[in-house]
Amino acid sequence: MEMLDVVIHLPIYYNDGTKIEDETFTQTFEELAEKFGGGTIYEGIKGVWYSEGKKFVDEIKIVEITVPETPEVKEWFNAYARDTLKHRFKQEKIWLKFRKSEVD
Repeated sequence: MEMLDVVIHLPIYYNDGTKIEDETFTQTFEELAEKFGGGTIYEGIKGVWYSEGKKFVDEIKIVEITVPETPEVKEWFNAYARDTLKHRFKQEKIWLKFRKSEVD
């Protein structure tokens, strides 16, 4: 079966500058690990992006989950980001990446 690595970028701070509670990350990671059998969380990551000529620097955590490559799984992650994570982390959008993965 073809596999995907789903990479989710989660901000460390809400848009108002307050730090997101550790429990919020724990809840998210546990939900995903339980549903898909495991995962990895990377911490201490910085990102940079530009919008309308202004530079933004973000501190993020990355959650990576390896899942079967099916339309249903991709649809589930898109809905989870839109309906759960966007609200939980108080963001306009949640950045998802889907990468093909080889698992032996």
